[in-house]
Amino acid sequence: MNSEIEKLRQELDKIDNLIISQLNERFKTTHQIGKIKKKYDLEIQQSSRETEIINRIRDKCKNSQFEDAIVRVYRYIMSISKDEQSKL
Repeated sequence: MNSEIEKLRQELDKIDNLIISQLNERFKTTHQIGKIKKKYDLEIQQSSRETEIINRIRDKCKNSQFEDAIVRVYRYIMSISKDEQSKL
C-alpha cells in the first residue's frame, strides 16, 4: 500500500512542477498585460474576458467531476492576477 501511495505522490510531484512552471509563465504574461493596461489607462477588471476564460475552462472540463473545482481555481488565479496588476 505505501509503495502505491509513494508512486502516486511522485506523480503528483511531477504534475506540481509542471503547474508551477505554467503558473509562473501565466503570471509573467498577466504582469505584461497589466503594464499595458496601465500605459493606456485601462481598467484592470475585464469582466468580458473573465467570462470568456471561465466559459473556455467549462468547455474543456465538460463531463469532468472536477469542473467546479477547476473553475474555482481559475477564479482564484484571475483574482491574484488582478491584485498583482493593481500594484503596478
